[in-house]
Amino acid sequence: MKRAIVSILISLAGFFIVYKYHYTMYIVAYQSDSPTFTPLSTWSDPSVLKKLYTIVIISVALLSLYLGIISFLKKNKIGLIAILVAILLFITPFVNFF
Repeated sequence: MKRAIVSILISLAGFFIVYKYHYTMYIVAYQSDSPTFTPLSTWSDPSVLKKLYTIVIISVALLSLYLGIISFLKKNKIGLIAILVAILLFITPFVNFF
């Protein structure tokens, strides 16, 4: 049960990273025309940030999936929920939300 809860918490942290990335890209895309907007040097090439974001989210999802599978094999029912949440997190880097 402990590993399933940790897996779900790791997945929720991954979803927070997804939210922050998409919120940042929204700000960069739609508020960069503003005269008060000061771009950071890392936003000059968003494709690098997209690749880094994808690698980080997939790594977090695989860790969460691993813990969920271990928990499920130990006959915990919450492990199945952890596996489903990890699979959902694994799909999210490939979907644009803005």
